[in-house]
Amino acid sequence: MISALDIFITLNKYHVGIYIVVTARFYKTCQYTIILMSSPRDTLDDVRFSELVSEGSDIPAVADRLKSIAAAEREMGRETTVDELLAQSRRNDAAYLMPSDIEKAEWVADLYEREDRPDEHARDFHYRLVSGEYKRRNGEPYVNSDTCWKELNEALKWARILRHIEPGEMENTRNHTVTPTAFDDVDRPLPESGPSLDDASASVDVDDGFRRPKIPQEVTLARELFDGADEFIATAAKMIADQTFRRVYFSESAEQRYYIEIWCEKSGVVPEDLAGEYGATIRESGQGEFSLGMVEEAVTIASKRDQDLAVVVVSDYDAAGADIPISGARKIEVLAALKGIEAEVVQGAVTKEQVEEYGIPGNPSASKVPKGLEEGVRGAKGYETQKELFREYAGQFPVELQGFTSVAPDAFENELEESLATFYDADLGDRIKSEVREARERAQQRLVDAFEEHRAEIQDALDELHQGLDRYDDEMGPHVDAAIDGLEQLAAEEKRVRDECGIRERRDRVEGVVDRVDHRAVVAEVDVPVPTPDTPGVDDPILDTRRSFLEQLNAYKRHNMRSGSDDASDGIDDSEE
Repeated sequence: MISALDIFITLNKYHVGIYIVVTARFYKTCQYTIILMSSPRDTLDDVRFSELVSEGSDIPAVADRLKSIAAAEREMGRETTVDELLAQSRRNDAAYLMPSDIEKAEWVADLYEREDRPDEHARDFHYRLVSGEYKRRNGEPYVNSDTCWKELNEALKWARILRHIEPGEMENTRNHTVTPTAFDDVDRPLPESGPSLDDASASVDVDDGFRRPKIPQEVTLARELFDGADEFIATAAKMIADQTFRRVYFSESAEQRYYIEIWCEKSGVVPEDLAGEYGATIRESGQGEFSLGMVEEAVTIASKRDQDLAVVVVSDYDAAGADIPISGARKIEVLAALKGIEAEVVQGAVTKEQVEEYGIPGNPSASKVPKGLEEGVRGAKGYETQKELFREYAGQFPVELQGFTSVAPDAFENELEESLATFYDADLGDRIKSEVREARERAQQRLVDAFEEHRAEIQDALDELHQGLDRYDDEMGPHVDAAIDGLEQLAAEEKRVRDECGIRERRDRVEGVVDRVDHRAVVAEVDVPVPTPDTPGVDDPILDTRRSFLEQLNAYKRHNMRSGSDDASDGIDDSEE
């Protein structure tokens, strides 16, 4: 028979707050009424992470918020700890700064400031501190040791997260390969952009149809191309619209909703031509874990391009590979909030479902005993714990990326392309061209309407010009034959007759009437509505910065193989960036 205490323990284990009300005397068979209480998480004014954090100084308050939630739930009978509310371990979670982390950040920021914020590699800064006779946080001399080097790296990580040191001020110690396909240089990620309609129309002048005489080897007398106002208005409107919009263009990749990056823990795995189809930047860590520097660069580029960031992760299906996406996603979540952009992270390969669907073989050698385990080395013990968790979760040997690409290369590309396609609108370029074409047509019609308001004046001016040209033709006709023998004489006579007939003055009147139409202002009012990219996204990404704070936490739990296990560590030590 299950007792009420058993029920209490069971519900409490799964974090359900309860009251137990005794409804009978203690010496009789007790009956209990179990009243479920709402969790503080249910009633909490849950907001997005970006509403909590907009600058580095806001991040420490996140820890206080999490502690408050945990404390409130403990008062209701739950055994909630702060660790349950983190995406990673306390040591690694970029959103959870302990007082010691803040002290480390301030310590290294002070050293960086005292050295005039040098633009150099972190390793160079290490040697600068060694030669400068600086002190560690504990007061001991900073020397050329592995302990000091690791302490510096961890401090630099927190200093960069808190923005005491800005992205790009100090190179991270891990080199990674970046291959952009939507632009040429990661330092200049914006496309060459065309001018606005206002700027584009600034250099467009209206052709009044008048042509100067040409008296070279053949004779071309002055003429007017337009017979009347109808022809003039239609031609002038089309000419202005065509010349203006010829200068207007949009970059398809820059107008996409997402700036896409493919993050791979190994080199040479992601097909560059496939990435190029989606304008995706390939970022290869070469050392497994995705560094803070990778995150800073990706977030900065997305911010400069004014796009949401989408990261497709490609990693081994093993203990480390399971942690890498969440570790990278948490850093992106924090830095994206500081930059004011939205971001999503998804696992493109290798996933448990892909291993099962394509029968990708595991690698027994990847499960070998780590070096130093028997000696009790901390890192080796942590890695072995990771492996045990993975074996329990996956029920098989780890699968390497190369196992997928070699056994089912087409399937690998298809799976990767499926992830990329959700963040890319393939029809956007055609729709942009269509909108520009329609905008040009609207501009042309508006110009026609604007010129129509001056139709009578234009017609009068053209009629007067034609009268002058008729007289001009009558007088110039006899001289054309003689021009063959005396082109210079003909040129002089042409100018005399043109002046005598007042062609310049009459043409000036046409130009004066035309100038009353401010065609630049007319065209500037035409809007070119760039189509909204159609990118459905995925149903349950690892990271979506549009989720609320706690919704995103639950997403991390869903994608974490440790959810439900007794192991609270995340197996990743990303302090050495």
